[in-house]
Formats: sequence, structure tokens, C-alpha cells
Amino acid sequence: MELVNLNEDEYNRFEQKNPKGSFYQSVLQKKYYEDSHQDSYLLGVKEKDEVLLTALMIKIKSHTGDVYE
Repeated sequence: MELVNLNEDEYNRFEQKNPKGSFYQSVLQKKYYEDSHQDSYLLGVKEKDEVLLTALMIKIKSHTGDVYE
């Protein structure tokens, strides 16, 4: 298993088949963060080229360093 950055197509394919997917974890939400000048990442856990899980993460700057949500 490995943690990887996913491209939008990989992320969308996983999200579309996941019954618990939500707008807040979508590529459209990532575009909103980008338009708001926030760093965002489409992460996934893969095993043998199969995506097992995904997460949309954003980086927030704080006084003590960067925080990821």
C-alpha cells in the first residue's frame, strides 16, 4: 500500500462509485479552494494500482506551522 497524489480522473472515478461521497470531498470543492488561494491536494491510498480510499486535504497556515485538514 502507498499514499499517493491522485489526478482528477482517478479521484472522480473513486468518488462516483462511493455511496458515502459528498460535495465537500469533490474535485469541485478542490477548485473552490484553488480559487480561494488555498493549497489543496487529492490524496489516495493505492494497492496494486487500485485506489482503496481518497481524501481532499487543504493546507492551513498557523502560528506554529502548517496544518492539514
